[in-house]
Amino acid sequence: MRLKIAILAAVAIGFVAAPAFADSGVGAVVVTGKVADRDLQVATKAASASLTAAGWVLAEKPFSTKESTALNACFAAREVASCVKGVLAEKQKVSRLAAIGLERQQGPEGVITLAVTARIVVPGNTVETVSAQRFCDHCTDDTLTSAVTDVTKELLDKVSLANGRTVLSVTASPSGAFVYVDGHSVGAASPTLAVSITPGRHRIRVEHDACVAVEQTIEGTEGKTATLDVSLKLTAEVGTAPVKSTPVVSSTVPVARPPQAARSSKLLPYTLIISGGVAVVGAGVLFAMNEPDGDGAPAGQEQPRTYQSTILPASGLLLGGAVAIGLGSYLLWHGSNKQPATVMLAPTSGGGVVGFAKSF
Repeated sequence: MRLKIAILAAVAIGFVAAPAFADSGVGAVVVTGKVADRDLQVATKAASASLTAAGWVLAEKPFSTKESTALNACFAAREVASCVKGVLAEKQKVSRLAAIGLERQQGPEGVITLAVTARIVVPGNTVETVSAQRFCDHCTDDTLTSAVTDVTKELLDKVSLANGRTVLSVTASPSGAFVYVDGHSVGAASPTLAVSITPGRHRIRVEHDACVAVEQTIEGTEGKTATLDVSLKLTAEVGTAPVKSTPVVSSTVPVARPPQAARSSKLLPYTLIISGGVAVVGAGVLFAMNEPDGDGAPAGQEQPRTYQSTILPASGLLLGGAVAIGLGSYLLWHGSNKQPATVMLAPTSGGGVVGFAKSF
């Protein structure tokens, strides 16, 4: 398939629709690749929308085949920006270029992938050339549009940050508050912090250890400084105490038991000892009730057809009684131990935690 080139031609709407880049000259878009015409058209439309939304004023007259071929060759040159600048010099007022290259690739399992390689070239800019790439598997119109839109926006952000012409200035009181842009920390305002941002909407969060955090949304514009003055309220003013981790305090103090608790603590041991004693006596009774088998009857007497053996239940009852007596004796001895307990105190927000520890 021969090389197909699609050139975007859009009417300039610069001063009507937020001309964030209007003072940087006219731009142009070129989309190339050995792919279907439909893919070229979809990629051109997606790149066009992203650039126009960012304030690019696009050239009305498309590139000729000769110019497009020359631009394509520039990306293989050592000095890409200088080469592109020479080609753009023949186009009146065009001073920057967005180039999208599409390439069909086949994976090991036969899956067709469309590689989207994007470049923005601005000769004379702080950073003259930026590039990025996306891959579109099982590519359809919507997935190709998404890939081209994402990669174009990424390059626009890189160019904007390199220019440093979109600035956020935050002044915070009290001094030393931390500033976050879209969830990323950018530094502390002491009392003012200025950072480069990309054009567009951003969520700004300002927080301080002793204050209630504040969040606001600002709009960044190319060539302008978005200012934000924040006066944070102390947590005491709004009745909210900051939650801080407090170390556990350990101390050994004697804990006196009330008389009722002391009496209650002896009830269980005595109950176990008495129950165990009763079980041992019952085991003795069962042992006495045991009937020998027929082999033990005197010679000459009629042998009983059945006999009753109580050995097994008597043994179980004896064992259970012994365990109950032992456990009750241990609890009774342990309850008489006057070793002081360890009190664990852990203050928390709105209360505290108290625990007791004792070795035995």
